[in-house]
Amino acid sequence: TCVLDPTASVLKTTLLATYKNYCKDNSLRPLGRNHFYTRVMDLDRVSESKAESARNFDGIGLGG
Repeated sequence: TCVLDPTASVLKTTLLATYKNYCKDNSLRPLGRNHFYTRVMDLDRVSESKAESARNFDGIGLGG
């Protein structure tokens, strides 16, 4: 489950893989990588960051 939280952070690739798995499990056609990343960035208070080689989305995370 995705959560919007100003203290949350998730690797971009992890969020994409989770989204694709969700689509597969629910017989949905996933967006392409670039379109998905654009849609995530359209969310309020979500930003991108880079720490060394890791690229993250900040303001969104994965929760149980």
